[in-house]
Amino acid sequence: KSLELFNKQNSLLKETPLKEEQNLLNTYYILDHSFPPINEIKNYRPENINGSIQCIIQYVILLSRYLDVKLPFSLHYQGEGSYVECHFYKCTCYVSLHYSKKIIEEFLTGLSMLCYDIIYLCYTQNVILQEKNILNILECIYKCIKSPDLGQ
Repeated sequence: KSLELFNKQNSLLKETPLKEEQNLLNTYYILDHSFPPINEIKNYRPENINGSIQCIIQYVILLSRYLDVKLPFSLHYQGEGSYVECHFYKCTCYVSLHYSKKIIEEFLTGLSMLCYDIIYLCYTQNVILQEKNILNILECIYKCIKSPDLGQ
């Protein structure tokens, strides 16, 4: 099986080279939104982060359903009210996936759970991720959908 989704530029998730300080780095986009590695979030405007994160949430939900993979943390898309749900021994917690400077700790917790879901999704598709790249969410998704074992 292969998952191919298209937008006006023929690709929902694409890889674009970016030259920065004489090093050729790869920047990944989802519907023309880039998303920084988690450790660089504080350097970006909240509206840019929120636009990207909403696309990512929808895509991960779609991909996990398509591949029939139950994610460790449940994702719920509700626009600005999107959240991740976590079930522990006898309690359930809901963590916001809406970025704001006032609740950055809660957002980073939710983002870490989302990142864990994506890494788990990669694991189920036999994608080997390097430790230095796991904080780049879009790169992990890109590698997952390009896996030769996708959907098997």
